[in-house]
Amino acid sequence: MSVKKIVTGKWEVRESVYVEGERRHMKRRFKTRKDAVAFQEKLISEKQSGSLKIKKKIMKII
Repeated sequence: MSVKKIVTGKWEVRESVYVEGERRHMKRRFKTRKDAVAFQEKLISEKQSGSLKIKKKIMKII
């Protein structure tokens, strides 16, 4: 997991998570570093406790 400052001046948190056996990448942006680090800590604690809820996107086949 990483917290980086991007070109727009915002802070970005990136993490890879496993959803139903598939690896997914999660990315969220914040105005301040403090908010980004707080989200990162919350995400880590939810992953470790097993309470992380991520919805798998359903794609329609046309």
